[in-house]
Amino acid sequence: MLKLEQQPVNKDATMKLKLLSISLFSLTTLSSIFIPPLQNKAVAGCNAIDVNVQVSIDDSPTGRQRNDVKQEFGENCKGSVGTTAVTTSTQVCNSSQCEQARSNRQRLDGDPNRRTGVNTNNIGIKIDVPVHVKKPKKPNLPSFAR
Repeated sequence: MLKLEQQPVNKDATMKLKLLSISLFSLTTLSSIFIPPLQNKAVAGCNAIDVNVQVSIDDSPTGRQRNDVKQEFGENCKGSVGTTAVTTSTQVCNSSQCEQARSNRQRLDGDPNRRTGVNTNNIGIKIDVPVHVKKPKKPNLPSFAR
C-alpha cells in the first residue's frame, strides 16, 4: 500500500505568489490607462465621400446623365482632427425620354482646437455610376383575324 504524506504549506511562498499576481494585474491595468495617450495614433485629415447612381431606361440610344460634385477642404483639415462627410444619391428613370442631373457640394473643415502636429492629407472620393438601358422595340406581332 502506498502511503502519501502531506507536505507543510509554505505560507511565505503562497503570500509572495498572491502579491506578485496582484502586482502584475495592477501594472497591466495602469498601463492600459496611461500608455495610450503617449503613443502616436493614426490621424486622417478630412474625408469626403460621394456615391451617385443614375439609372435611365428609355428609347434614346445614349443616356443623358450628369453628376457635378465639388469637394472643398478647409484650412483646418490638415494638422488637426478632421471630419468625415458621406453623401449618397440614387436616381431611377423609366420613361420614353430621360434626363438626369445632380449637383452636390461637400464643404469640410477640421477643429482648430484639436491640433495633432501631423500634416495629414485630405481624402476625396467620388464614385459615379451612370447606367443607361435602351428599351427594346416592341415586336410587331401578326394579327390573326377570325
